[in-house]
Amino acid sequence: MFPSRTAAQITSAKTMISAAASAAATIVLLRSLVREYLPRELRSYIFYKFETLINSFSSELTLVVEEYDNLNHNNLFEAAELYLEPIIPPDAKKLKISLTKKESKFSLSLDRYQEVVDTFNGATLKWKFISKQGPMKYVPSSDNFNSIPISEDRFFELSFHKKHKDMVIDVYLKHVIQKSKELKEDKRSLKLFTLRHDRMSGEGEGGMFGNRWIFIILLHLIR
Repeated sequence: MFPSRTAAQITSAKTMISAAASAAATIVLLRSLVREYLPRELRSYIFYKFETLINSFSSELTLVVEEYDNLNHNNLFEAAELYLEPIIPPDAKKLKISLTKKESKFSLSLDRYQEVVDTFNGATLKWKFISKQGPMKYVPSSDNFNSIPISEDRFFELSFHKKHKDMVIDVYLKHVIQKSKELKEDKRSLKLFTLRHDRMSGEGEGGMFGNRWIFIILLHLIR
């Protein structure tokens, strides 16, 4: 009796595994056909609808934080970049590292499709960085006098349980913005201190008395 029951369970499990494998193979085949024969706009629409259908059965909500909003810089995107840098886990598998001419320390940021998990007021929040090639567009430069060509769409996906929606929008995102401002001020102070130190040690032009950075630091401190 027991061997027969065990054999039936094994057969049932094999049937389920076979059905799952067949379904997965079908999905892969359909995605390949869609990518090969359908226009990009129609593909994007189909994938969007499919993702929406899957998400309708999930308790998770995702907010999309794009780098640009109608060709204007999205301040929340910049705030998220600054906020996430110090909480990137030490065991992260893939990161981007940079050092600009105006900075004295390396900056770390998420590479494509990498995640950072944050906790706030008992909620677990997952940040994922996405970068995709898109149509060419021209966005205003930082001086607002010129336009910069961009063909890359960059955005963060912030995912969390739906029950935390109000808390995330009303409290957490304000916390992210405030914390990013503090981090930005810290970086600015460190940069100005480094420049002032170089000039006072005689490495810069003009020596100590010709040091224009002293004025900048004092101006920065009294604001």
